[in-house]
Amino acid sequence: MALHLKGCKHGNFVDAPLWAPGWVMRPLSLLIPASGSADPVRAHEQLAESAAAFMESGDPTCERVMAGNLFEVVDGR
Repeated sequence: MALHLKGCKHGNFVDAPLWAPGWVMRPLSLLIPASGSADPVRAHEQLAESAAAFMESGDPTCERVMAGNLFEVVDGR
């Protein structure tokens, strides 16, 4: 099992989308996976909430770990 964040690319998992304006990140995404369509602030919030839930439960299948509306569960095979 793996969790994916819908609308996110590699660059969404760093802080650049939080401080760089969308008009910079979107065109940059044509060259490198800088930023997806997901709201970067909400994506970071959901990642933080998921990580905290995992640290508390120790169970990656815990409902709270997968609670965000950006998450989708995919087969990890």
